[in-house]
Amino acid sequence: MVIIRYEGITMLEKEFQYYLKNEKEFLEKYPNQYVMIQNENLIGVYPSEDAAYYDMINKVITSPVLVQQCTSSPMGRTSLFN
Repeated sequence: MVIIRYEGITMLEKEFQYYLKNEKEFLEKYPNQYVMIQNENLIGVYPSEDAAYYDMINKVITSPVLVQQCTSSPMGRTSLFN
């Protein structure tokens, strides 16, 4: 997991906590897909990391987002940050 700190606050910590809070629902609705979360809101669901990345570029999203794979595997708990 990549963690970026800004003035003592972990960036995207709220987004990751939002994912954990909603993980059960996300696993049921979007198994093995990738969710994009910004400001504690689900803003997209994608079949791959690449699809999420390209959509982020196409939408010109410049503020940090969390892209998280919806999987019950501990290996899937890798978060990508922009």
